[in-house]
Amino acid sequence: MKIFIGLFVFFFAVACSNAQEPMRLDVDPQKLTIVEQTATIAQFEIEIARTDAERSAGLMHRTDLSEDRGMLFIFDGEKQRFFWMQNTPTPLDIIYADARGTIVHIARQTTPFSTDPIPSRKPAQYAFEIHAGLSKKLGIDIGQTLQHGAIGIAQ
Repeated sequence: MKIFIGLFVFFFAVACSNAQEPMRLDVDPQKLTIVEQTATIAQFEIEIARTDAERSAGLMHRTDLSEDRGMLFIFDGEKQRFFWMQNTPTPLDIIYADARGTIVHIARQTTPFSTDPIPSRKPAQYAFEIHAGLSKKLGIDIGQTLQHGAIGIAQ
């Protein structure tokens, strides 16, 4: 029995040590605002993923994303983008936007841990991830604009 308990404790410790820590980026001092014409639809505190490593890690392994927060992904230029939810336990809405910040597609209610590709459907330079259901709840839709100092400038 002692051997069994000892092996259990050993394997539990190994499993815990192999658990992935989520990436956490500094919260940008400027909020991201979503607007329709001149009306503010929503505002979010954001983390910004600018590098390949940051974009690859994204919100993987995160379980503590609050409803007033999201992650903005900045890419070089516009093209078809694909995300997936591998290692992401929190369902998300993925908002894709073109070089001007105009929302071109919203993938709503993504499936946690899925490896299915989630396309932007149109060329996009930005992706913005928020809690699943928030885009519908807040009235965020295609044609509205993401506004932030990092959007629409050369990266």
